[in-house]
Amino acid sequence: MGNDTATSTPVASVPFSGNFVATVANGATIRLTLNADGTFAWQANKDGKASSFQGNFTMQNGTLSLNRADSQKLEGALTMGNNGFALRLAGQTEMNLNFVRG
Repeated sequence: MGNDTATSTPVASVPFSGNFVATVANGATIRLTLNADGTFAWQANKDGKASSFQGNFTMQNGTLSLNRADSQKLEGALTMGNNGFALRLAGQTEMNLNFVRG
């Protein structure tokens, strides 16, 4: 028998749970909270206008999926860094969201 390990990381052991901040080229700031229980909160602010959503997240095969409470999904390729991670959203070829602990 081979070594068949699960490809998803159990959320309780997610090494990057915490509060993260990314600044986008258009000046928007995104605050992302990833909780050890698998829930998240996303807050974006641009020019004093705020938007937010919450839900559950999963990490599988190098992909971070944010499953919103309103049944929408935000997903992208995840690259871990020393003090955070880069997220390249599905469909984007050039822009990463570079989240650092904040």
